[in-house]
Amino acid sequence: MNLRSNVLRLGAFTLALTLACPAGFGATPTQQPPGHKQASPAAPGEVQTLQQAYSLLAGADHDYQGHRMRAMHAIKGACRLLGGQAQGEGAGNEPQGTSDAQLRQAQGLLQNVLATATAANQTRVVHHIDKAIEELGVALSIK
Repeated sequence: MNLRSNVLRLGAFTLALTLACPAGFGATPTQQPPGHKQASPAAPGEVQTLQQAYSLLAGADHDYQGHRMRAMHAIKGACRLLGGQAQGEGAGNEPQGTSDAQLRQAQGLLQNVLATATAANQTRVVHHIDKAIEELGVALSIK
């Protein structure tokens, strides 16, 4: 199987995830300020998937020594580049196992968007997503 077919499959999977989410999930894109340079057009579902990952992290426990927050910041940066916005808050008092599962789920969503952004040559978006994935890896290694 070649890279192109894998990327197309990931894009279709991401779109299916986006369509499966309840209406109104996440934030809606906002108009960018004058002079804001936007990345190349987002593939369908990229922003929504990033918003979903952000929401998962916002609801997770807050005891990851700042790495969860750094991942959230990187996701916000990727959303901005794609013309979207990520926001949300969570209670932060979940059991550790539940919280870890949410971080892993967000990491999987980010991997899907990473493949799409890489195929679209969105280098700045890829940088932010790589950073978020790295921070989540560190967060999950904290016990």
